[in-house]
Amino acid sequence: MDESFGKERRLLKSQEYKELFNKGWRIDKRFFVIYGLNRGGGITRVGISVPSRVVRAAVKRNRIKRLLREVFRKNKEMLAGPSDIVIIAKRGAEGLSYKNIEEIFLKLKIDINYKE
Repeated sequence: MDESFGKERRLLKSQEYKELFNKGWRIDKRFFVIYGLNRGGGITRVGISVPSRVVRAAVKRNRIKRLLREVFRKNKEMLAGPSDIVIIAKRGAEGLSYKNIEEIFLKLKIDINYKE
């Protein structure tokens, strides 16, 4: 089982984000908004955004991004088929621990897999 989080697992280009926002589905929860777009073949890729207007301190923004990447890296096999996913943090996310984020992600995966 490959647990790396290389470039092939990340959304890198603004065009990929635009396509996902325009054509994909959306799940809105308390601490996160998830956008997704089902794709044929390949692997699931993720983009993570923590806006500075939501979490002012860069240290806290980076911590949330690190935790989200780690949760995705550890649990990516649980997601159905290949898709692109963007996770955007909302207010209150800076107070979450790794365990909290993992629990939220595991509950969200049911909604994500249903959308796929």
